[in-house]
Amino acid sequence: MKVGIITFHSAENHGAFLQTYASCMLIKKSLKNATVGVLDYRPWYLKNTYRLFFPKYEKGISLLKYVRCFAINLIFTPNRLRRKLKFQLCQKKLNLISLKKGTVFLDYVYMGSDQIWNAHITKGIDSNYYGEGNDFQARHKVAYAISMGEFVPKRKQVETIKQYCNKIDAISAREKSVSQVIEKITNKSVEVVLDPTLMIEKEDWEKNARYVRHKKYIVVYQLGENHYIWNDAVKYAEEHGCNIISLNEIGRKKRKETTTKIISAYAADPFEFVGIIRNAEFVFTDSFHGTCFSLIFRREFVTYLGKKRNERIVDLLNSLGIAHRIVEYESQMNRTILKTKIQYDLVVNKLDKMRNKSLHYFERSFGYGTKHE
Repeated sequence: MKVGIITFHSAENHGAFLQTYASCMLIKKSLKNATVGVLDYRPWYLKNTYRLFFPKYEKGISLLKYVRCFAINLIFTPNRLRRKLKFQLCQKKLNLISLKKGTVFLDYVYMGSDQIWNAHITKGIDSNYYGEGNDFQARHKVAYAISMGEFVPKRKQVETIKQYCNKIDAISAREKSVSQVIEKITNKSVEVVLDPTLMIEKEDWEKNARYVRHKKYIVVYQLGENHYIWNDAVKYAEEHGCNIISLNEIGRKKRKETTTKIISAYAADPFEFVGIIRNAEFVFTDSFHGTCFSLIFRREFVTYLGKKRNERIVDLLNSLGIAHRIVEYESQMNRTILKTKIQYDLVVNKLDKMRNKSLHYFERSFGYGTKHE
């Protein structure tokens, strides 16, 4: 059985790479006879987002915003180059399937997870992420843990999505809200499942992690603009005698605001990212995958919501009974959170049940589990 994965594998983003890597591990572990590879589809809009020096100017972007972006990218070019090279090395571990040597024939095309059905990111509906590629053909199509983010399809888009979904054998979503949208469009049952990163056992991630030697530290992994994250993290670090590892460039800008040692890990590759989260005293993040890996390694954490409410985080932490670890947008962390640790025995028990349910659905999606029913 030949399985080709199509997702945002080339994005220089820790979560995007790690969910791709987890998908590979999950398929290999569940489908023993499968040959697994990642379709090396690199659309222009992803290439543009991760250009080394500055993005191409797009219609509709204000000139001031473009110039500001250009200046920031120019300043951070050396660090961005290091990061780019590290990500490119990691991508070689994915068994990439070239789409430049003629049509690729597959038994299954696996779509997901990530926000590959978010038309805001893909600049319109990209048929490749619905299994309708010009460079590949598959006998069966599986969409696993699909996300649309905040995208809400318009009337014409609804009809297009419906046509594509009718050709997909199994569809599951990562968030309840997305599941409801797809069910309404297709009249198909769309199960809510775990992100691939949460389907992989802690011990397997530990084997792949790269560890860096640092004294007692907390982690700040911040994707959006929210000064409360940094303020709360600095206060915690000062009170508990911790260094701060910043997985974003914001750490460089904030060094003058505290005597606490700040270590920039912006150029960390995905496996270093895993190792850094693994040994953190506390994680301050607004990232879904920052939250996922905090859960995997049983770290104390708080997750801040962005201006656009991140339903996948809310759904996940609600399901695990730890919604109190969510901080609303433009709000400061409630200090009472620090008085009690997360009861991880209860959380892991719930996570295991969710994992087993998702695994059962995953195997049935490939026609594997039906043999045992």
